[in-house]
Amino acid sequence: MYTVHTGRVFLDQYNRRTGQQLTARQFFGEQLWPVFFNAPDEKHLMQVTNSAFFQSAYAKQVTSSELPNYRRVKFQQAVEDTIEGRQLVSGALAIGYWAAGPEETTSGQVSHLQQNPDESSIYCSWIGAGLAVGFGGGYDMLFEQENILWHIWQGWPYYRQYINENHLLKGRQIAAWNGLWLMYGLESAYTDADVEKTYRQVKSLLAQNNHVIADKAGQKLDRPDWPQQVLELCKATKGTFKTVVNGFSFGQTNKTLGMMTIELPEIKRMQEVWEKLMGLNPGLPEPGKKGLENWLSVNYSLEKAVQTGGLGLRALAPKDYQTLFPDKQSTGKASLDKLYKLYQKSPYTLFYSQAWIMTLLQNPRQANNEELLQLANMLATELVNFTEKGKTKDSTINTKLKKADNLVNATTKASYLQVLAEIVNELPADMPKDLYNQAREIVFLMPADSYRLFIALLKCTYVIVLGGGKVI
Repeated sequence: MYTVHTGRVFLDQYNRRTGQQLTARQFFGEQLWPVFFNAPDEKHLMQVTNSAFFQSAYAKQVTSSELPNYRRVKFQQAVEDTIEGRQLVSGALAIGYWAAGPEETTSGQVSHLQQNPDESSIYCSWIGAGLAVGFGGGYDMLFEQENILWHIWQGWPYYRQYINENHLLKGRQIAAWNGLWLMYGLESAYTDADVEKTYRQVKSLLAQNNHVIADKAGQKLDRPDWPQQVLELCKATKGTFKTVVNGFSFGQTNKTLGMMTIELPEIKRMQEVWEKLMGLNPGLPEPGKKGLENWLSVNYSLEKAVQTGGLGLRALAPKDYQTLFPDKQSTGKASLDKLYKLYQKSPYTLFYSQAWIMTLLQNPRQANNEELLQLANMLATELVNFTEKGKTKDSTINTKLKKADNLVNATTKASYLQVLAEIVNELPADMPKDLYNQAREIVFLMPADSYRLFIALLKCTYVIVLGGGKVI
């Protein structure tokens, strides 16, 4: 189980950094239990379905002050009984394992394997689960990077402190805390910043960004949107590596996303394209909110995003991105009008779409990517000039607008080349046609997947130029 693997990876790191030789059981007793479970039930840091730590019957057998240690003893007895074969292991004892039998709760997968794990595996599963990072969308992720795991562990006692400081805040949300601690404090793990200072920063941002919300039980931590978390992870690590994580959700029914990649270098490229676009458009509204993190609006839920091949560029597809791609079922003018209204209402939304497409085109797998970026910009500008020159005659301007609309909505290369030829035939004899010839030749040789991206970029760029924006 991946919780065991993550627990072992971190325990090895802990012993190496501290110079100690703690076993998994010793680490559980000295580092995890005092912070997580030596507290009233509702203030535990983690919830594990059917675990001895959450059996309400135990509360009737001892006083409230004795209860935390009593639960710990019961848990250790269960571990010993499992190791010695007196009971079968289940997800209630080793986090992420199967259910005890086919008629038991589906909180873990049922298995016909009768071999019980060793003591180290059981305790490591708790260490690993305690390091899970909660993502918006209801799933938790397990990382392997040392800096990330160490940073998460450093945040455990501050979650305890935060609960103690906020009496209305309910517990048992360690994954949500880890996700917020990672999002708002990870940069300190790469700069050797003081952890106490990091806590003050995280605490301030939780309040500022409304991550503590009221519910029937009092208050709870609210997970951020997963695109925000991925972008902040990229910024903190400077997008220097691609990481593989394991995604899951443990509860009454276990769910898994399996192993997936978080494509930080790809996301870094998109951030760079966005910054370039913002630099070209200094007059946009809300100058203090030009960062990409303020305008993330993606099309996919976390579950759907993973199906695109991981958390990367394709997962960050803009909301309703299909509008950018020509569709035989809808008229091109309708989609252009929709995009133009969108640009007038919020230019950042369209710049987000353009940054996404441009970054996809910069992918090394795409041919002629730099040429395509420049071509889309020049052609969009020429199309606007082309339509402007007929304004003295309504019939002329309407005809030219229709042809420009048809070009940026061409569903196939053949239709694109046909409309382009019609536009060239209307150009004055003394007007240079080099750009149009280049636009014809490049698209003629272009593979189909590149064409779809190029025409979406042209369409988006055309609307931005119409609205007075600048690109490239």
